[in-house]
Amino acid sequence: MDFDHRYFSFDDDDDDDDDRDKPREAVFMRHFPVPRLRTLHPSVKRACMKGFHTCIHEIALSIQNTPAFKEQKAGVSLNQMSKNQKEEELYAPFKTSLEQFQYRTTASYYMCYYTLQRIPELEHFSSECRGLSFTLRYKDKRLHDYRADDKEPYACALLSFCPDPCCGKMPNGGQVLSPGACRTSAENPCSKYGDGTCQVDFKQNQNFQPLMKNRLNFTCDCAAYRKSFVWNMRFRQCIGEYTYSLPVHWRSVTPMQQLLLANQLLNKPHINPD
Repeated sequence: MDFDHRYFSFDDDDDDDDDRDKPREAVFMRHFPVPRLRTLHPSVKRACMKGFHTCIHEIALSIQNTPAFKEQKAGVSLNQMSKNQKEEELYAPFKTSLEQFQYRTTASYYMCYYTLQRIPELEHFSSECRGLSFTLRYKDKRLHDYRADDKEPYACALLSFCPDPCCGKMPNGGQVLSPGACRTSAENPCSKYGDGTCQVDFKQNQNFQPLMKNRLNFTCDCAAYRKSFVWNMRFRQCIGEYTYSLPVHWRSVTPMQQLLLANQLLNKPHINPD
């Protein structure tokens, strides 16, 4: 499954000389397709609604029937596969490109969802994550994404199946070449807080519909930024914990008014809000 996701979603590795001087844009690392699918592929939905094992069995059978998977098993490179494929094989085992897109996008939704549910089977990929290698060809060099490491639980699954709300907008085609590269990048939504640490919030990504709409929750290290500050996904910024302890009659005001009132309390902590 890991191979199929990267080959068909964003691992465009071709040897065209005109493309070697610029990295390919990894759109899938930024977000799921926009707009979202209005209709999920019925075969994937039916299987994945029954549970993870039924879901992965359905997807695996589909992958094994693709010419690309068979050629990959035979040791053919991704670039050579594209050259070898006949027109009638481009969408196999699907009849049209639309059905292929619908199936694979639906499969990506569910595999990301199960990753965020922290299914034990996805915690580690053994050697496959690094063995298949998330790399980018750039000026005749192979750039390796350091996140393709199986030591961190669910790291390979997140990298394989989910868009990255923290580092997905990075240059170099979405590849992150070192731990500090994302933390210091302006594309990182947490770059101005603490040391720039940004993490997917597993506990706040439990619903399927927001996932389809690219509403993946993440969290920043606000405690390192300022004492008693916490991350607020609604405002996408670190705010004072006072916001969460406002009196009931203050909570009836708009979110922006709450934020302003909370900031006033931080600047004048001696004021009694009651």
